[in-house]
This record gives sequence, structure tokens and C-alpha cells, in this order.
Amino acid sequence: MNWFYGVIVSTMFYFSSVVLTHADEVRDFLLKQLNATEFNTISDTFVDGYQSFVISDEQYLFVTKDAYRQLMASVKDVERKVNSFQITSRSETADFVTVNFNYNYSAKVGNANINADVEGVSVLLKTGDGYISIFDAQRE
Repeated sequence: MNWFYGVIVSTMFYFSSVVLTHADEVRDFLLKQLNATEFNTISDTFVDGYQSFVISDEQYLFVTKDAYRQLMASVKDVERKVNSFQITSRSETADFVTVNFNYNYSAKVGNANINADVEGVSVLLKTGDGYISIFDAQRE
């Protein structure tokens, strides 16, 4: 009987480690995007038709991949740090991953200090090398 429980526990740890590995890959992927300081280092992590929907101060805007590239190129004197990041839920099909997340960041733009909490959802396409962002929606 102890052998049976050992097999069950080992199997549970195996499947838990597989799930955690995938979760860590997604987490690392999203943090790579959030921590990037130059768009060319993450350009290949966004599909060409990428869209982002952002709500901030009860106003919203859509941001495309090209607009994101231009925004990052125009803002050079920003110090930004992700203080915390958590994936709150995740769903997966053969081709896609959806991730709900929240994070806190601090930034310094000129003389202004910013500290904000963000919650959002990402839709990712699975590739042979990892993931590509298709769509993000966030509220700051």
C-alpha cells in the first residue's frame, strides 16, 4: 500500500512540476516584455497585427505594435521597475494561452514619480520557440 501512495505522490509532483514549468515560461515571457527598455529586443514577441487595449484614468486607448515601437523610441529618460508580478489564472488550448495577471510598477519620468497597480489579460499564440503576444487588455 505504501508503494501505491508513493507512486501517487510522485505522479502528482511530476504533473505539478510540468504545470509550474509552463507557468514559469509564460511568466518569464511576460516579464521580458514588461522589463524591456528597447522595443527591438522584444519586437519578435508580438505578432504584426498585435493590439493592446488600455484603460487609465477612466479613458481608454488602443495601441498597435507600431505605436508601441514609436512610444518606446520616443521615451528615453524613463526609469521603470516592476516591483511585483503575479499570474492569477491561466487557460490553455492546443494553440493559445490566456493569462490573467496583475503587477505593480514604479517609474520616474523627468521629475515625476509614478507608482501604479495594473491588472490585465494576455492572449498568446504558442510557437515552437515559446509564445507570441496577440492581444493584451489592461487597467491601470
